Amino acid sequence: MLFRSRTLAPNWDLPKVLKALKGLPFEPMTEVPLKWVSMKTAFLVAISTAGRSSDLQNLGCRDPYLRYEKCPRGIRFVPKNLRKQGRPGHCFKDIFVAAYEDDRKLDPVRAIKIYLRRTKERRGKLSSLFVTYGAGEVKSPKAQTLAHWVVDTVQQAYGPGVVKGIRAHSTRGTSTSVALWKGCGIENILKAADWSSTCTFARHYLKEF
Repeated sequence: MLFRSRTLAPNWDLPKVLKALKGLPFEPMTEVPLKWVSMKTAFLVAISTAGRSSDLQNLGCRDPYLRYEKCPRGIRFVPKNLRKQGRPGHCFKDIFVAAYEDDRKLDPVRAIKIYLRRTKERRGKLSSLFVTYGAGEVKSPKAQTLAHWVVDTVQQAYGPGVVKGIRAHSTRGTSTSVALWKGCGIENILKAADWSSTCTFARHYLKEF
């Protein structure tokens, strides 16, 4: 019987991408084109929450869907719709984006605040956190569009055509694996990623270090 092999580790390196996010064209976030600010913010939120692109799509920019918290410092989002894995008996969970104190250029809370300021006039009455940055009518981007932003961020870090087959979903495997390696409890990882059991994590995302 033949078994299909499955690649557990993504084919891109997180430290390399994070290093790229600290310089041009992603910084300074208050001055660079909105395209790069949008991509960087989406990537940092995805990697810090182990979120799907559909989760990013459901994030709001105003109360009661967004709340700033001081202890611990961060931003708490209440999704506007059920998350992808919604099911009977499954709690409607919020999403907490923790501040990263060690490096302000990699702090997702800083990125979100700057992004909201940069898009305030552009978004008008749109209540979604993310809005399109291109010419034409401003809209709430689809999940597929946000996935492209994440993938394009990785490709920008490496250069055009250097890495093939990048998937936005791989940010979930990368972030959760690093969290486990750094000593984060498995229950906290499951909660953040909205997984129902350790089997889901181990079967699809666990990466050896």
